[in-house]
Amino acid sequence: MTIIQTTLAKDIEIENLDIRYDKSVKRVLANTPLLAPITKYTVRELKNYSIPMVEKCIDANSIQVSEVFVEPGLTNRKIVNDELESKIPGEGRAIFDIRFTITLPDGSKTKIIINIEAQQKSNPGYSLLNRGIFYAARLISAQLSVEFTNNGSDKEQYDNIKKVYSIWICMDCPEDKKDSIINYSFEPHIIYQGNDKLKLYKNCDLMNITFIHLSGKPDQSHHQLISMLDTLLAKWRT
Repeated sequence: MTIIQTTLAKDIEIENLDIRYDKSVKRVLANTPLLAPITKYTVRELKNYSIPMVEKCIDANSIQVSEVFVEPGLTNRKIVNDELESKIPGEGRAIFDIRFTITLPDGSKTKIIINIEAQQKSNPGYSLLNRGIFYAARLISAQLSVEFTNNGSDKEQYDNIKKVYSIWICMDCPEDKKDSIINYSFEPHIIYQGNDKLKLYKNCDLMNITFIHLSGKPDQSHHQLISMLDTLLAKWRT
Protein backbone atom coordinates (compact mmCIF):
# COMPACT_ATOMS: atom_id res chain seq x y z
CA MET A 1 0.00 0.00 0.00
CA THR A 2 2.94 2.35 0.57
CA ILE A 3 3.79 2.38 -3.14
CA ILE A 4 0.18 3.18 -4.02
CA GLN A 5 0.01 6.00 -1.50
CA THR A 6 3.31 7.46 -2.77
CA THR A 7 2.13 7.35 -6.39
CA LEU A 8 -1.14 9.04 -5.52
CA ALA A 9 0.62 11.69 -3.48
CA LYS A 10 2.78 12.56 -6.50
CA ASP A 11 -0.28 12.78 -8.72
CA ILE A 12 -2.05 15.07 -6.26
CA GLU A 13 1.01 17.35 -6.20
CA ILE A 14 1.40 17.34 -10.00
CA GLU A 15 -2.26 18.13 -10.61
CA ASN A 16 -2.28 20.78 -7.89
CA LEU A 17 -5.52 19.31 -6.58
CA ASP A 18 -7.23 20.34 -3.39
CA ILE A 19 -8.79 17.16 -2.05
CA ARG A 20 -11.25 19.14 0.01
CA TYR A 21 -13.37 19.67 -3.10
CA ASP A 22 -15.62 17.02 -4.64
CA LYS A 23 -14.16 17.23 -8.15
CA SER A 24 -10.65 16.77 -6.81
CA VAL A 25 -11.71 13.74 -4.79
CA LYS A 26 -13.17 12.15 -7.92
CA ARG A 27 -9.95 12.78 -9.84
CA VAL A 28 -7.83 11.24 -7.11
CA LEU A 29 -10.09 8.20 -6.74
CA ALA A 30 -9.99 7.75 -10.54
CA ASN A 31 -6.34 6.71 -10.45
CA THR A 32 -6.15 3.13 -11.67
CA PRO A 33 -3.63 2.23 -8.87
CA LEU A 34 -6.39 3.21 -6.42
CA LEU A 35 -9.30 1.69 -8.34
CA ALA A 36 -7.41 -1.61 -8.22
CA PRO A 37 -7.35 -2.07 -4.40
CA ILE A 38 -10.89 -0.68 -4.08
CA THR A 39 -12.24 -3.30 -6.45
CA LYS A 40 -9.99 -6.11 -5.18
CA TYR A 41 -11.47 -5.80 -1.69
CA THR A 42 -15.10 -5.27 -2.77
CA VAL A 43 -15.64 -7.29 -5.97
CA ARG A 44 -15.85 -10.98 -5.11
CA GLU A 45 -14.57 -12.07 -8.50
CA LEU A 46 -11.28 -10.22 -7.89
CA LYS A 47 -10.45 -11.26 -4.33
CA ASN A 48 -7.89 -13.89 -5.35
CA TYR A 49 -5.98 -11.63 -7.75
CA SER A 50 -3.01 -9.44 -6.86
CA ILE A 51 -3.46 -5.69 -7.01
CA PRO A 52 -1.20 -5.38 -10.11
CA MET A 53 -3.33 -8.03 -11.83
CA VAL A 54 -6.54 -6.26 -10.85
CA GLU A 55 -5.17 -3.02 -12.27
CA LYS A 56 -4.62 -4.79 -15.57
CA CYS A 57 -8.26 -5.92 -15.50
CA ILE A 58 -9.47 -2.31 -15.59
CA ASP A 59 -10.54 -1.83 -19.20
CA ALA A 60 -10.48 1.88 -19.99
CA ASN A 61 -11.36 1.30 -23.63
CA SER A 62 -14.66 -0.32 -22.74
CA ILE A 63 -15.93 2.61 -20.63
CA GLN A 64 -19.28 3.84 -21.91
CA VAL A 65 -20.27 7.49 -22.18
CA SER A 66 -17.07 8.65 -20.53
CA GLU A 67 -13.82 10.48 -21.20
CA VAL A 68 -10.76 8.28 -21.22
CA PHE A 69 -7.40 10.03 -21.55
CA VAL A 70 -3.75 10.05 -20.53
CA GLU A 71 -2.80 13.32 -18.89
CA PRO A 72 0.49 14.77 -20.20
CA GLY A 73 3.16 14.62 -17.53
CA LEU A 74 1.24 12.35 -15.18
CA THR A 75 2.56 8.98 -14.13
CA ASN A 76 -0.76 7.12 -14.11
CA ARG A 77 -3.51 6.63 -16.65
CA LYS A 78 -6.71 8.31 -15.51
CA ILE A 79 -10.36 7.38 -15.81
CA VAL A 80 -12.27 10.55 -15.01
CA ASN A 81 -16.05 10.89 -15.09
CA ASP A 82 -16.89 14.39 -13.89
CA GLU A 83 -20.40 14.26 -15.37
CA LEU A 84 -21.08 10.72 -16.47
CA GLU A 85 -24.81 10.72 -17.09
CA SER A 86 -27.36 8.00 -17.64
CA LYS A 87 -30.47 9.49 -19.19
CA ILE A 88 -33.77 7.68 -19.52
CA PRO A 89 -36.83 9.42 -21.09
CA GLY A 90 -39.40 10.37 -18.49
CA GLU A 91 -37.00 9.95 -15.57
CA GLY A 92 -34.55 12.16 -13.76
CA ARG A 93 -30.82 12.29 -14.34
CA ALA A 94 -28.28 10.21 -12.44
CA ILE A 95 -24.70 11.42 -12.33
CA PHE A 96 -22.08 8.85 -11.41
CA ASP A 97 -18.82 9.87 -9.76
CA ILE A 98 -16.80 7.14 -11.46
CA ARG A 99 -17.92 4.39 -13.82
CA PHE A 100 -15.76 1.85 -15.62
CA THR A 101 -15.57 -1.82 -16.54
CA ILE A 102 -13.23 -4.65 -15.68
CA THR A 103 -12.56 -7.81 -17.67
CA LEU A 104 -11.58 -10.90 -15.70
CA PRO A 105 -8.35 -12.64 -16.76
CA ASP A 106 -9.88 -16.11 -16.50
CA GLY A 107 -10.25 -16.83 -20.18
CA SER A 108 -14.00 -16.24 -20.11
CA LYS A 109 -13.71 -12.51 -20.91
CA THR A 110 -16.27 -11.84 -18.20
CA LYS A 111 -17.05 -8.15 -18.00
CA ILE A 112 -18.24 -6.37 -14.86
CA ILE A 113 -19.47 -2.78 -14.71
CA ILE A 114 -18.29 -0.75 -11.71
CA ASN A 115 -19.57 2.50 -10.23
CA ILE A 116 -17.73 4.18 -7.34
CA GLU A 117 -19.27 6.97 -5.28
CA ALA A 118 -17.57 9.12 -2.64
CA GLN A 119 -20.13 9.98 0.03
CA GLN A 120 -19.05 12.57 2.59
CA LYS A 121 -22.25 12.34 4.65
CA SER A 122 -23.28 8.80 5.49
CA ASN A 123 -26.64 10.02 6.85
CA PRO A 124 -27.93 12.39 4.14
CA GLY A 125 -31.49 12.27 5.48
CA TYR A 126 -32.66 9.34 3.36
CA SER A 127 -31.66 5.70 2.93
CA LEU A 128 -28.28 5.58 1.25
CA LEU A 129 -28.96 1.92 0.47
CA ASN A 130 -32.05 2.90 -1.52
CA ARG A 131 -29.97 5.37 -3.49
CA GLY A 132 -27.36 2.68 -4.11
CA ILE A 133 -30.07 0.33 -5.37
CA PHE A 134 -31.26 3.07 -7.73
CA TYR A 135 -27.74 3.63 -9.08
CA ALA A 136 -27.16 -0.10 -9.55
CA ALA A 137 -30.52 -0.46 -11.27
CA ARG A 138 -29.50 2.29 -13.70
CA LEU A 139 -26.28 0.44 -14.42
CA ILE A 140 -28.37 -2.61 -15.32
CA SER A 141 -31.05 -0.85 -17.39
CA ALA A 142 -28.47 1.21 -19.31
CA GLN A 143 -27.13 -2.04 -20.77
CA LEU A 144 -30.24 -2.55 -22.92
CA SER A 145 -29.28 -2.48 -26.61
CA VAL A 146 -25.62 -2.22 -25.53
CA GLU A 147 -24.88 -5.48 -23.70
CA PHE A 148 -28.21 -7.30 -24.07
CA THR A 149 -31.46 -7.11 -26.01
CA ASN A 150 -35.13 -7.86 -25.38
CA ASN A 151 -35.55 -8.90 -29.00
CA GLY A 152 -37.36 -12.21 -29.39
CA SER A 153 -35.07 -13.17 -32.28
CA ASP A 154 -32.06 -13.07 -29.93
CA LYS A 155 -31.72 -16.40 -28.13
CA GLU A 156 -29.53 -14.91 -25.38
CA GLN A 157 -31.49 -11.73 -24.66
CA TYR A 158 -31.36 -11.03 -20.90
CA ASP A 159 -28.67 -13.65 -20.34
CA ASN A 160 -26.13 -11.13 -21.66
CA ILE A 161 -26.72 -8.69 -18.79
CA LYS A 162 -23.39 -7.90 -17.15
CA LYS A 163 -22.95 -7.93 -13.39
CA VAL A 164 -22.73 -4.48 -11.76
CA TYR A 165 -21.24 -3.17 -8.55
CA SER A 166 -22.11 0.22 -7.09
CA ILE A 167 -19.41 0.87 -4.47
CA TRP A 168 -19.92 3.65 -1.92
CA ILE A 169 -17.02 5.07 0.08
CA CYS A 170 -18.70 6.50 3.18
CA MET A 171 -17.21 9.01 5.60
CA ASP A 172 -18.55 10.46 8.86
CA CYS A 173 -20.10 7.08 9.62
CA PRO A 174 -22.20 6.37 12.73
CA GLU A 175 -20.53 4.24 15.37
CA ASP A 176 -22.49 1.11 14.46
CA LYS A 177 -21.14 1.17 10.89
CA LYS A 178 -17.57 2.47 11.22
CA ASP A 179 -14.69 0.32 10.04
CA SER A 180 -16.74 -2.13 7.97
CA ILE A 181 -17.38 -3.25 4.39
CA ILE A 182 -20.87 -4.55 3.59
CA ASN A 183 -22.24 -5.97 0.34
CA TYR A 184 -25.93 -6.21 -0.54
CA SER A 185 -27.11 -8.44 -3.40
CA PHE A 186 -29.95 -10.72 -4.40
CA GLU A 187 -30.24 -14.15 -2.79
CA PRO A 188 -32.90 -16.82 -3.37
CA HIS A 189 -35.27 -17.59 -0.49
CA ILE A 190 -37.44 -20.65 -0.94
CA ILE A 191 -40.98 -19.87 0.25
CA TYR A 192 -42.35 -23.29 -0.58
CA GLN A 193 -40.79 -26.44 -2.02
CA GLY A 194 -43.03 -29.32 -3.04
CA ASN A 195 -40.52 -30.60 -5.57
CA ASP A 196 -37.37 -32.42 -4.47
CA LYS A 197 -35.81 -31.72 -7.86
CA LEU A 198 -36.11 -27.96 -7.50
CA LYS A 199 -33.23 -26.06 -9.11
CA LEU A 200 -32.60 -22.44 -8.28
CA TYR A 201 -31.53 -19.80 -10.77
CA LYS A 202 -27.81 -19.21 -10.98
CA ASN A 203 -26.14 -15.78 -11.20
CA CYS A 204 -28.87 -14.06 -9.21
CA ASP A 205 -26.31 -11.59 -7.81
CA LEU A 206 -26.13 -9.45 -10.96
CA MET A 207 -26.75 -6.29 -8.91
CA ASN A 208 -24.42 -5.50 -5.98
CA ILE A 209 -24.34 -2.49 -3.69
CA THR A 210 -21.28 -2.29 -1.46
CA PHE A 211 -20.57 0.19 1.33
CA ILE A 212 -17.06 0.90 2.55
CA HIS A 213 -17.54 2.55 5.96
CA LEU A 214 -14.36 4.35 6.97
CA SER A 215 -13.21 4.39 10.58
CA GLY A 216 -12.70 8.15 10.60
CA LYS A 217 -9.15 7.95 11.94
CA PRO A 218 -6.10 7.17 9.79
CA ASP A 219 -4.24 4.01 10.83
CA GLN A 220 -7.00 2.94 13.21
CA SER A 221 -8.47 0.20 11.02
CA HIS A 222 -6.78 -3.16 10.62
CA HIS A 223 -8.19 -3.47 7.09
CA GLN A 224 -5.71 -2.31 4.42
CA LEU A 225 -8.26 -0.64 2.16
CA ILE A 226 -10.09 1.23 4.92
CA SER A 227 -6.79 2.39 6.45
CA MET A 228 -5.55 3.65 3.09
CA LEU A 229 -8.79 5.48 2.26
CA ASP A 230 -8.95 7.00 5.76
CA THR A 231 -5.46 8.42 5.23
CA LEU A 232 -6.11 9.59 1.68
CA LEU A 233 -9.47 11.28 2.37
CA ALA A 234 -8.65 12.76 5.79
CA LYS A 235 -8.53 16.32 4.40
CA TRP A 236 -11.88 15.97 2.66
CA ARG A 237 -13.63 15.38 5.97
CA THR A 238 -12.34 18.65 7.40
